[in-house]
Amino acid sequence: MYFERLVLEIQSNNAGWKTVKPPFVDGISGIAHKFSFLATDDACTYGFDIYNDVSEEEVLRTYMKRMDTKALAVIVSLSGRPKMEVARLADQYGITILGPGDIEQFFSMDSIEQRSAQRPLAKVSE
Repeated sequence: MYFERLVLEIQSNNAGWKTVKPPFVDGISGIAHKFSFLATDDACTYGFDIYNDVSEEEVLRTYMKRMDTKALAVIVSLSGRPKMEVARLADQYGITILGPGDIEQFFSMDSIEQRSAQRPLAKVSE
């Protein structure tokens, strides 16, 4: 998990994003939500959750954070691609699931432009 967090930090910095430490975002509810890694660009806040394996439970956990914070949610699955039904659930909830080898591609310029759906910036906890 440490390695993936380091790769996320390097790739986000290379993309010109600002890393948020500690990785907390204030939700609409007033609750501060913690992500494994948090970064912002000019338009969005991206919350990354890193899990060893991804089931429906992890997708729902991340979805709740996404709904309350308005951060774009990304799950990094250390075991690789999840089961098809889990991937479908994540897709329905607007959550991207990456394997460890997909992180660099996520930060490529083409991928960033495709995701630029100009969402409001989540409020980062202070």
